[in-house]
Amino acid sequence: MGLFTAAHALPTPSAAFLPSFSFNSGILSFPASLPSAYDLASLKAWYVTADPLHPALAFATGMSLIVWILGELTGNVSQVDRLWTFLPIVYSVHFTFWPKWSGTGPVDERMLLVLGLQLLWSARLTTNTYRRGFFNPKEEDYRWEVVRARIPTWQFKLMNLVFIAFIQNALLMAAELPQYLLLTLSSSAFSVRSGYTPPPVGTADYALSALFVLTLCVEMVADNQQQRYQHFKVNAKSLEKKKNGGELMTEQDKGKVARGFVTFGLWSWSRHPNFACEQFTWYILYAFTVIPFLPASLSLDSLTHHALQIATPADALALAKSLQGVLWNYSMWSPLTMSMLFYASTGLTEEISSAKYPLYKEYTRRVGMFWPPLTFLKGVWLFVTGQKSKVDDVVFGSAKNAPATKKDKAL
Repeated sequence: MGLFTAAHALPTPSAAFLPSFSFNSGILSFPASLPSAYDLASLKAWYVTADPLHPALAFATGMSLIVWILGELTGNVSQVDRLWTFLPIVYSVHFTFWPKWSGTGPVDERMLLVLGLQLLWSARLTTNTYRRGFFNPKEEDYRWEVVRARIPTWQFKLMNLVFIAFIQNALLMAAELPQYLLLTLSSSAFSVRSGYTPPPVGTADYALSALFVLTLCVEMVADNQQQRYQHFKVNAKSLEKKKNGGELMTEQDKGKVARGFVTFGLWSWSRHPNFACEQFTWYILYAFTVIPFLPASLSLDSLTHHALQIATPADALALAKSLQGVLWNYSMWSPLTMSMLFYASTGLTEEISSAKYPLYKEYTRRVGMFWPPLTFLKGVWLFVTGQKSKVDDVVFGSAKNAPATKKDKAL
């Protein structure tokens, strides 16, 4: 069918937004682009003349080998986990300042803004990782011990090589695809070929920045609520008697300890509000490559018209393809791969939690894994089926359905 008409024509994207402009060639030309010599002068010359994607790929490959070797030598495969707090910043700094270091142009203001937001992100994650004691090189994610027990040793070694070392380092580099795209839009090394001039930093960028900071603040609240609960649970015996008169803990407090996992505050709306916020931050960073660049010729009327014309999957694919470089671009792989990683790892986490805590399955019935709207829908379903009051009592209350106390609200 004739999906596109002249009256409702969609804007033509700049070639700079398409993977064929720089990304595809950058990936394919990487092996042949490696320097012929590895002395300092040769490496510096290669760095300033190569596609900026090439040094990033080389660094990711080197880090993958280091992580794999350390994992094999120490028997601790959480080496890469500690890199998550700062390695994306290394790639972001590289892409942001490459034009200045290579002499191809000034530092782009939008990229500098994104880098500043990522530094805030890194500060939050680093702080939370530190207070959990995870920078201790002897610490290992408890989930790897579960995986080791489930598969033969050779399979775990293969997993360490392929997924833990190489794929995770690839994801850490892929997290900065939006910065690479912004670089190819702004640097004269690329813009002379595309003929595209990006708009200056404006209202859309500031709005996205405010949303990013707000999301980080919510994530910090979730972190602190989890930390307070864990301290409360560990110190439950010493809290058995209150300071003001030796009263026993309330039934509500006893219920919290008995459950074994946090269900108050943000955790009553999401089983992993910190993970939800973490994923959302990467979608916001991706949005810096879309929203500030929306063409003036793009209208809601035109989009609605084309959406209403969709009759087959082929029509939907044709519309999606026509919007590439306008409403979406290849750097979308950054947040998408993050989401895939979070869904896979959180699934294993919840499997372990369900085996450890008898009431965790009830928690999954009442609260969504990540997104609060799903929690609302779960509540509606339980209400319709007459189970909401019972499940709420198990998940949020106590055995005696005690009302929330001031102390509970403070926690």
